[in-house]
Amino acid sequence: MSRYIATFHTHLSALLTCQRLTAAGVRARMMPVPRKLSASCGTCVDYEAAGPLLEQMDTDVERVFAVAGETYTLLLENELEQAADTLRLACQAPVDGILVQDLATWEL
Repeated sequence: MSRYIATFHTHLSALLTCQRLTAAGVRARMMPVPRKLSASCGTCVDYEAAGPLLEQMDTDVERVFAVAGETYTLLLENELEQAADTLRLACQAPVDGILVQDLATWEL
């Protein structure tokens, strides 16, 4: 058995995934996200299984990690999260010396 942690954008998704894993006979529990990892809602599902069981994850999963001691290996990153990260980076890139995020404060 291996240990895994799944992070989520919402508490509801964490709860639904925990219920799915438990119904499948997997020992799973909800807990706060470890400090080394981040999540939008601050709640994760910690579970032990023969494999990561990615098919049991709710659609609002953020990331899934394999856990070995204090080492976290990323197994899945939701494509929506990757797109959001790309957009955040794009908004921080200056265009003609002006940050895109500053445009909202301009007065016309």
